[in-house]
Amino acid sequence: MASDLSQKIFKQVEYYFSDINFSKDNFLKDQSGKEDGWIAISTLLTFNRLKSLTTNESDVVDAFSNTTSEIVELNEAKDKLRRSKPLPDIDDSFKQNYKLRCVHLKGFPKEDTTLDELIEYCSQYGEIETVQMRRFEDKTFKGCCFAVYKNIESANKAISSNDKFKGEHLIELRENKETYFNRKQNTKAKKKAANKAADDENKNDENKTDEKEEEELKYEAGCIIKITGLPETISFKDIKPNLNEIANVSYVDIFPETHSAIIRFKTKNDRDIVLEKLAHDSTNGNTNGNTNGSKTDDKTENVEVENKSEKTDAKVENDAHEEDANKTENKEEETKTESAVKSAEEATETNNDNTAKMLKIKDDLIVEFTLIQGDEEREYWQKIRKFASNQNRKPNKFKKARFGNNKFNRKRPANGGDRESKKAKVDA
Repeated sequence: MASDLSQKIFKQVEYYFSDINFSKDNFLKDQSGKEDGWIAISTLLTFNRLKSLTTNESDVVDAFSNTTSEIVELNEAKDKLRRSKPLPDIDDSFKQNYKLRCVHLKGFPKEDTTLDELIEYCSQYGEIETVQMRRFEDKTFKGCCFAVYKNIESANKAISSNDKFKGEHLIELRENKETYFNRKQNTKAKKKAANKAADDENKNDENKTDEKEEEELKYEAGCIIKITGLPETISFKDIKPNLNEIANVSYVDIFPETHSAIIRFKTKNDRDIVLEKLAHDSTNGNTNGNTNGSKTDDKTENVEVENKSEKTDAKVENDAHEEDANKTENKEEETKTESAVKSAEEATETNNDNTAKMLKIKDDLIVEFTLIQGDEEREYWQKIRKFASNQNRKPNKFKKARFGNNKFNRKRPANGGDRESKKAKVDA
């Protein structure tokens, strides 16, 4: 067996039992706990790295028979290996020493660089315990590695060197692991601060937008009513078309659980037209609440016409006695008229109070209603504004996912060619 192969086997097995690897390798620790720390060479040969060097136990035995190891020993039967000394305590002192002995080197070619080439390059500065190639999630080489040296002096020598890899590739970054961690933490802190500043700026912009929208919240008061007493099966189609025939209705929102609905008219005038047109008297079923008032007005006009006729007769006859009598009669009639007008107004007001609570939307749909006004109305408009703002700010994720994928965008033949071809394959 060539000496270089024996040396590679020796270093690889020593790495398996090294302080750094053995302390983290649960499989090896589990195996060593079964037979007083001994691990079969046949078990070690199942490891990929060692298996790539040799598959013969005799090669491993020769490597440790010819060279004395500080941390690995071979049993008398020459079929098992174990650590020759216990693991050190992994305390703060050990961790600090490890950070100073571990060197981060960056600038190696990302393609066609092997672990053996990295070990050979790093070994020129001193004896190494291990070399780790750093890789991305897809297992491709990052172009950097961690080399752990036996002592801090060798690590500092690797950091201060300017040697090129393979004589042509400049190693752009050399630092121990302590410097590496500090640099990474500073970078993360700066990135976190930048992200926080950006988030705060976005929040401030959103708050300013919300405040501006709050200041600019303008609406025409008196456009909204709430109706109650709706049947369970009601739909906006049962309400909006009927109302739109009379005035402009912008929106009808039905709440089945409370048997109610909110109706928003385009203008206050539209609301007034509907309320006047569909006003319903719950006491006698009249759809026009001013009927009694109209009759009273007719009666008043008739009284006034009679008064004028009597005055004209009095002037024609020119009889002072009759004129005085007529004056007395006129006063009595005026008193009666004033009383009749007052009664008519009271009746009208009473009737209007009844119709102000009921609407006859259609023959089989009579409902109660209330006006939405004041703080309740403003709160309603604020909800509408907030909903509209959120819709403008947030993209529709469903649409993006549904229509942003090419497999959904592809055009199918008008004659259903895909289905026909699949059916033909099945039949075949």
